[in-house]
Amino acid sequence: MYEIEFYETADGVSELWNFLDDLEQKAEKNKDARIQHKQISFISSC
Repeated sequence: MYEIEFYETADGVSELWNFLDDLEQKAEKNKDARIQHKQISFISSC
């Protein structure tokens, strides 16, 4: 099992979390975004 560390700037901004939030919003209307979001969700739940 791998351990993944998420980094934030000093003011608490994380580009990765921003990307995931944007992808989740796009998934409501975009099939490709929905597929990507499901794949990421599946990987992170393993």
